[in-house]
Amino acid sequence: MEDVAARIDRAYAAAGHRQLARLLRAASDRVTLKLPVRLGRIDPSILAEHIQCKFAATGKDAGPAATLCAGAGAGQPQRTILLGWHLWERTTASTPANADTAHLAIDDALEHWQPELGATWRALPTNERRVAVALAHGLAPLGKDAHRLTGLARSSSAQHALRSLIEHGRAEELPGGHYTFIDPLFTIWLAQRHQRQPDP
Repeated sequence: MEDVAARIDRAYAAAGHRQLARLLRAASDRVTLKLPVRLGRIDPSILAEHIQCKFAATGKDAGPAATLCAGAGAGQPQRTILLGWHLWERTTASTPANADTAHLAIDDALEHWQPELGATWRALPTNERRVAVALAHGLAPLGKDAHRLTGLARSSSAQHALRSLIEHGRAEELPGGHYTFIDPLFTIWLAQRHQRQPDP
């Protein structure tokens, strides 16, 4: 009998999703060995195609909402698939999903994971919260705009807080020296709760 990893490999490779197939196969092997699974980020366009294919298999059309949800998932596979599930729940067989459907799906995901997101926030020390808000708004945590937004008094405090977030697996450095949260839902949740005031 064909094992699960082989079925994943065959199905996704046939659909042209070779990168996703390879990563999922590696994840399957690590789960079997009871090792931590970290797939890393996947090109959101690949995940959007995956959502489209899954919808089509059930007689639904993800429409442009697939790209919007994949973008909100920021290449994080687990969260993107979660957003895809909420999108599927919001989509009828008679009407393709659109931008409004995508926004509703994102709101549903945030509501569903509110306890976890809130717990993550409450567990952060004060300076890490300040750096977290800066990251959620796409600001360089050591920059002047971040200091003005969050009230961090010194760059050394921001640097220490950022290093702690990375060491505890909450944030990561992207190519180009930018930093972001590993969980894109936490980023969206924070940005909504701590809105940035427009510059005077």
